[in-house]
Amino acid sequence: MNFEKATDEILTIDDSMRYVRFMDEKGKLIYDKVKNGKILLQDQEGLGKFSSELPIIKQIQQVFDESLGKIRVMHVIRDKVQQFVYYVDNIIIYITCERNTDTPTIIEIVNKTDSILFNLH
Repeated sequence: MNFEKATDEILTIDDSMRYVRFMDEKGKLIYDKVKNGKILLQDQEGLGKFSSELPIIKQIQQVFDESLGKIRVMHVIRDKVQQFVYYVDNIIIYITCERNTDTPTIIEIVNKTDSILFNLH
């Protein structure tokens, strides 16, 4: 997968996009980028801790793979940001956009990100 190309495509989906981070199956950083004009809301230490928890969350959710199917994306709405976590093969992708992004735009972000991530590998 071309991480830089995928990141650039994801960040251009909408003006509300903020950040993309690709990690390996253990949460180790592969590639990340903050959209021009945006700032990270977490420091590197916080991102590292968060990243190390994502593989654990995946393992917990795998209990339901047989009955519900594999996780494609998780969406979390926080007070300051909206987060998306994708699991594609052995890669974890963490994406953020602005908190005030409306529902139709969120649907567009998910659909376009799906297309980018699941067609590049």
